[in-house]
Amino acid sequence: METYTLNTTDYDYRILQHEGFGGICKYIATPKKADRPKLLIKHENIQSACNAFMVSRLADLCNVYTPRAYLMSKNGETRRLFPMHPFIVGIEWVENFSPVDYDNVKASPALLQQYLDSMALYAMFCRIADTPQFAYSPSKGIFAYDWDEAFDVTDFIIKLCLYNSETGTEQIKKMLQRFSQYPFENDAELCLQSVAKRLNANIDALRPGFMQTMNRFSIISEKQISALTDVLSGTYPIPLVVYYEEYIRILQIKTKGYL
Repeated sequence: METYTLNTTDYDYRILQHEGFGGICKYIATPKKADRPKLLIKHENIQSACNAFMVSRLADLCNVYTPRAYLMSKNGETRRLFPMHPFIVGIEWVENFSPVDYDNVKASPALLQQYLDSMALYAMFCRIADTPQFAYSPSKGIFAYDWDEAFDVTDFIIKLCLYNSETGTEQIKKMLQRFSQYPFENDAELCLQSVAKRLNANIDALRPGFMQTMNRFSIISEKQISALTDVLSGTYPIPLVVYYEEYIRILQIKTKGYL
């Protein structure tokens, strides 16, 4: 059975001094038992957990690697580390990562496809809302990370749904209406142009590889989507859960049109 949640009490923590990965105060969590992954813990921003969880798990379904995210439960033993709210995410920690060497990308069809896959994820979920972050690992290859700005979901929207469900629901409806009218194809082409420019490559030669991830995303089933949003519903307000489901349905229609 797929594991979507982990418990904060199963880990030991140290503060991570690093400017990347989004957020300010982060922890490296080392598992007390060998059968659990080492994690990067983010807990300040309410949006970090739901966005990272959804993108990473949808990436799994698209057969694209990005560090897998888990929703974290807590109890009294770890409450002093995470005093503000229950919205905590644990993201699998990748050892020995480094900046991407794009000369190596040009020389390797496998790395090139990973780069295109990661950029396709960014095009689908971030709507040019943030600078894409890429890294390279000898064991994982090229991957994208830091999905805090995905889906247009912000702390403000979540708090609105939490504290004023009616107003939050109305705002969610407006966001979905705007997204349904949003020209996704423009963002997709801008991302593809960015890859072509960085690699000094022909954009039409890159396009089939770029579209592979979108094609896989477009056929993810409602059952698979519900399995993810059901996990969110245990922590996040229902209007937000519905938002993710509707956003994904709209995006599937848009990706099919783009393909």
